[in-house]
Amino acid sequence: MSPRRVRLTRAAVLVVGALVLLLPLTQITETGLERGLKDRLGLLPPGPVNCWASAPSPGWSAGVALPEDRDEPRATPLGGSVYLAGGIDAILEYGEPSDVPGVPERVEVASSDELLRFDPASGRYEQLPPLPEPLNHIGFVTYEGDLYVVGGHGELLWGAAPKRGFYRYSPETREWTTLAPMPTARGAAAVEVVGDRLVVAGGMIRGRAVSIVEVYDFGEGRWVDAAPMPAPREHAGTAVVGGLLYVIGGRDAVTDSLASVETYDAARDRWAPVADLPVGSGGLAAVPFEGTVIAMGGGDDRRRFVVPAVQQFDPGSGRWTELPRMRSPRHGFAAATVDDRVYTFGGSPCPLFNSSDTVDVFEPGSVETARR
Repeated sequence: MSPRRVRLTRAAVLVVGALVLLLPLTQITETGLERGLKDRLGLLPPGPVNCWASAPSPGWSAGVALPEDRDEPRATPLGGSVYLAGGIDAILEYGEPSDVPGVPERVEVASSDELLRFDPASGRYEQLPPLPEPLNHIGFVTYEGDLYVVGGHGELLWGAAPKRGFYRYSPETREWTTLAPMPTARGAAAVEVVGDRLVVAGGMIRGRAVSIVEVYDFGEGRWVDAAPMPAPREHAGTAVVGGLLYVIGGRDAVTDSLASVETYDAARDRWAPVADLPVGSGGLAAVPFEGTVIAMGGGDDRRRFVVPAVQQFDPGSGRWTELPRMRSPRHGFAAATVDDRVYTFGGSPCPLFNSSDTVDVFEPGSVETARR
């Protein structure tokens, strides 16, 4: 969105002067309201900044593009395929003051109800029966051959009504089933299956990160409260390795590029810290790979940058190492691993709101072999 010209009153001039003097601080701690005010006063550069173009990187190659641009899709592997669900098709309104208490800006989007199956062997996308409702920032996982969608947002990205919906899709019958809703409505949560439990940790409610953790027990068919996260976060990367849920980076009230990493032991209902990310990031994706965790991309909307880093955590050594950067750095993208290849779908190569049809493929094993 390009800046709008406004007539500066004496009060506005004082505001401009104060913001200019505080610019180094507000680049780190500014709220959405402050960013919106600076945008309206012409203090932010017009349009997206610090956008990345695709460039060669060891182990990375171009994949088959999505049928259309998509921001914030979610992906999960199942039976040698990758299933993709939800996301944002377009930003309809952004930058106007919100009428929802506690939410500074109104962000209205066109959400997607699309469910796709991608076949890596043929490179083809198959359109499946749509989600029960258009959603973005969902949790999307598999359990015993079925797909599960939980939470998310609808038309208002930071509105007063995040979603509680919980749905199951059967690839065999090609039908959706509505399940008991999640107790606390939220989007952009850390969502994974650990054993026989679906864990929903943190997320965003009314534009604010929360530390709430709720667990759905598939055996008992009910939701239960669990130990809260040590600190609120949303837009984190997640992966399950060695029976532990890793919650990586993300955003909170202070920064959009957290470096902290925590594990959750669902059997003991305990959280524990592990080594920080060398490069903090929010809106990143993470996948398991041969007993390690690979975290990719993300960025920081407050400070307007996208992270190209690919970082690998070895639970055995407790250390992070750096892998070749993403071929197409993005945030808000989906990722899934099939046959030792990591597929990345859509997302934005620019800070703030954008989208792409980009699909890149990463083969971590080829990089490791080359190093040896």
